[in-house]
Amino acid sequence: MKKLFYPWVMILFITASACSQSTNDADEAALIQPKLGNSFQGPIQKPASGYGADGNYEVAEIDFSNPQYTGTQVSIFYPKGITSPRPTIFFSHPFGGEDKEYNIELYNFIAKKGYVVVFVPYRTIDISVDHRYQTLWEGFIKAAADYPNIIDTQKVGFMGHSFGGGASIDLAYKAFTEKGWGQNGRFLFTMAPWYSFNWNSTLTTQQQLQSFPSNTKMITQVYDEDDVNDHRMAIDIFKNINISNAEKDFVYIKSSTVNGIQLCHRPRNAKFPKSI
Repeated sequence: MKKLFYPWVMILFITASACSQSTNDADEAALIQPKLGNSFQGPIQKPASGYGADGNYEVAEIDFSNPQYTGTQVSIFYPKGITSPRPTIFFSHPFGGEDKEYNIELYNFIAKKGYVVVFVPYRTIDISVDHRYQTLWEGFIKAAADYPNIIDTQKVGFMGHSFGGGASIDLAYKAFTEKGWGQNGRFLFTMAPWYSFNWNSTLTTQQQLQSFPSNTKMITQVYDEDDVNDHRMAIDIFKNINISNAEKDFVYIKSSTVNGIQLCHRPRNAKFPKSI
């Protein structure tokens, strides 16, 4: 398999920006969204050189109506001025994180490096798990079908956090086995994944994991302070998926305090709802 860009080069960036923030009711869901427009600050400065630094591209964005979630839009972030399709990450957000601003710094960072990100919001409350998966799937499929000059489906990654981390397993499986995506490179990057369901399939979750395309690279990332998304969910997926140990890594992010500032998945006593 040809090399795709390695997802683990973004681990530090994502660790600094991702918080486990989700909920089970509408009132708490409203609390999830961060104050928009504020850059992350702290004692560790953003890298000025190397892969952790911003890339050379300006970021362009395309938005179109979400096929399964009326009133919202699917967003494609891509390097401005490209003349051919680029490797693409299909991102599944955490439970309640349906505003693209939730992880806007991440999407911009990836696009500045020369890659594409597709973001699809799904409805958080009063809707089934199946419909959330369907919303993500149809948004990804429409983006790839309508913008083949931007999205290279032969080099793809599926990336997700919390509920979206679990969903990424099933959606990637469908894309790889039913659509033939990722023939020249494919990866999974799941962050604090919740349960993975096998939506619209005759397979059990275990059968799906055991028949997963073995030429997939995988990173699983869990967080020291996460006391809701049980790490055993991530461990179970990691151990049972049909990817050799040489092609996957399990990363445990520990909390730390630097110059009095706490660096962790969800700060202690934070006014955020616990997550799924």
